[in-house]
Amino acid sequence: MSGRDITNDIPINVGNPGTTALWVNNAEDYDVAVGGLPFFLAINDTFMYRRQTAAFRKDQFDSSKEPGEQSLTGWWLRSQSSFHYGTGIKFYDTSSGESIPYRFYNSEGVDVWTLGQATLLKNASSFKTGLTNCRFLQQMRYNGTDYILYNDGLVVKLATSAGTVTTVGTAVGALWCLTNDGSHVYWADSTDMYKYEISTGATTVIYHKGAFATITSAIAVWVKQRLIAGANQSLFELDPNASGVNLNTVTPIYSHPNPEWQWSAIVEGRQAIYAAGYNGAQSTIYRITVEETTGNLPTLTGAIIAADLPNGEYVTSMFVYLGGYIAIGTNRGIRIGLIDDYGDISYGPLVVKTTNPVYDFDANDRFLWATTSVNGKVGTVRIDLSATTSAGYYAYANDLNSETSGYARAVGFLGTSGRLCFTDGSSIWLEDESTLRTSGWVQTGAIRYTTLEPKHFKFMRARGSFTSGSMDIETVDEDGSTYSLITYSNAIGSPEVAISSPDVSREFISFKFTLYRDSTVTSTGPTLKGYQLKALPAVKRQRIIQVPVWCYDVETDRYNVRTGYEGRAFIRLQELEDVEANGDIINYQDFTTGERVQVLVENIDFYRMTPPDKRFDGFGGRLVVSLRTVL
Repeated sequence: MSGRDITNDIPINVGNPGTTALWVNNAEDYDVAVGGLPFFLAINDTFMYRRQTAAFRKDQFDSSKEPGEQSLTGWWLRSQSSFHYGTGIKFYDTSSGESIPYRFYNSEGVDVWTLGQATLLKNASSFKTGLTNCRFLQQMRYNGTDYILYNDGLVVKLATSAGTVTTVGTAVGALWCLTNDGSHVYWADSTDMYKYEISTGATTVIYHKGAFATITSAIAVWVKQRLIAGANQSLFELDPNASGVNLNTVTPIYSHPNPEWQWSAIVEGRQAIYAAGYNGAQSTIYRITVEETTGNLPTLTGAIIAADLPNGEYVTSMFVYLGGYIAIGTNRGIRIGLIDDYGDISYGPLVVKTTNPVYDFDANDRFLWATTSVNGKVGTVRIDLSATTSAGYYAYANDLNSETSGYARAVGFLGTSGRLCFTDGSSIWLEDESTLRTSGWVQTGAIRYTTLEPKHFKFMRARGSFTSGSMDIETVDEDGSTYSLITYSNAIGSPEVAISSPDVSREFISFKFTLYRDSTVTSTGPTLKGYQLKALPAVKRQRIIQVPVWCYDVETDRYNVRTGYEGRAFIRLQELEDVEANGDIINYQDFTTGERVQVLVENIDFYRMTPPDKRFDGFGGRLVVSLRTVL
C-alpha cells in the first residue's frame, strides 16, 4: 500500500476518554487504543507486552474473637462453638454483636441451652386426647401428689402423672375461668362461681351472678392470697369463703369507664396486682397497689395505669416471674418487661413475633415458656431471662412440640416434677421423663462473612459426640434448597468434608444439622458442639496488562500511512495522565487480538526518544502503560 500523508489535513480528536470512548481504524491501522487514544505497539526484548494476575490492593484482617477470614489471600474461616443465645437471626454476621456467634436461624426438637452443646429435647407424648376446647392448664401439687388441672369442654378435671382423672365439676353454659390456690379449685360459668375442696371433694357455690348485668367476659385468678375477678369492665376482690353472694352486691375495686372493656389477664407482682384488658385497638395494664394494714390481709387501692400497649396490639396473657420480670403475651407476640421498685412497668420490643395470640406462660429456673407454634406444629417457645442479645431482647428458641399442626392454647408443668405439658384444645402433651425425641434439627444463620461478594464454600467440619445416635449435615442454598453433605456416626467419626453442593459460588450458605437418637437406648443421643467452615473469595481476579507503545506526534503504520500533527504525542500523554489521576474507567482495545475490556490506568512510564527514527517526526518516545482490568 503506497504512503499517503494526512498529517496536516486530518487532525485526530483525542476527546475526553471514558468508558464509551472507542477508536475505529479507518485509513490507519493502529495496534491498540487506550480510552479511545490509538497507539502502535513498541515491543522488544526490553519492553515486553505483559499480562499478570493482579495482587489484591490490600490485605483484609478479621479482629473478632471468633475465627474468621484472616486475609483475602488465604482460607476464610467461620466457626460456631455454641448455640445458647437462641434463634432469630437470618444472617451470621459478627459485626452485629458478640452474641451473634452463638445464635442460629431456626430449630426444632433441640435443646440449645447448655453452653457449648446442642442435644435432643425430651419427647412429648400424648397424655389426654379427644378433649373439647381445652384452654386451661395449670400445675398443682397437693398432699405430695403432682397434678395437672385442666378443662375438657365444660368439665373441670384433675389428672395425675399416671393419668388418673378426678372430675372437679361441670360448668353451665360456658366456662369463663379456672384457677386454684393449691388446696381449692375455683371456676365460674354463666351463672355462678364455684369452689372445690380437694381434700373432701366438696363443691360449693360462692357467688351468684344475681342481678348483675349480662356477663360477656369474665376472668378470675388467685393472686396475693386473694381471689381477684374481672367481670365485664369491673374488677372485684372476692371472698373465697363466701356462700351464695350475689356479685352485684360487691363493690368493684375498679370499673373501666368504657362499657365495652374486657379484662384478659391478672397477675401478681412484688407489691401490686396487675390487670390487663382491651377495647378494640387499645390495651392497657393497670396496677392495683397492696397497702399494708393492721388487719389480716393488706388492703387494695384503686387501679392506676402501669403501661399502655401500642395501638392495635392487645394483651392476651401475663406472667410475673422472680418479682421483677413481667412477660406480656399479645396478639402479635411476646414482650418482656421489667417492674421497678415503684411497681411501674417498662417493657421492651417484641422478643418473639407470632401469627397467633400468646395465651399462656409458665416458668422454671431461669426459663420462661410460652404457647406458640413450632414451624407450624403445636408447641412452645422457651425464653432465657438471663441472656439478653441486645437492648430489650432475650435469647429464645423453639421448645417442646407435637407432630400435629396448629398452635398451643395453654402451657404448664405437672406439679413440681419439672415435666412440661401443653394443649391445643383437643389434646394434652406431656414431656417424657427420660425418652428423647427421635430426631431434631438446628439450622445456622446464613454465613456470608459480612460481605456481599460471592464465595466458594469448600470444606466444613462439625464437632461433637456421636457414639450414641448420629447426625446428618446438609447445606442450605440461598433459595432454601438442601443438599446432603455427610452423616456423622460412631462408625465414621466426624471428618472434614468437601462441600460439593451447591457447586457454584454463592453470596452465602447455611447448614442444617439433624440429630438422631440412639436406635436402642431411647434416653441417649448425639451432641453437636460446633462447626467450622472454610471458604475462598470467588471474585474474579483482576489482570494487569502492561502495554509498551510508541507515542510520537507523527507516526506511520505498517502500510506506510502517515498520520498525526505537532503536539499530538504530548496531548495523548496528558490525557492518559489525567485518566490515571482521576481513576476513570476506560476501554482498552487490542486490534491484534480483538480484545476489548474496561480498565483503570494503574501506571504510566514515558521514555522520550527524539530525534525520531525514519517512521516518526517531532516530539515523542516509548510509552509503557499498565492497565488494571475492571470487573
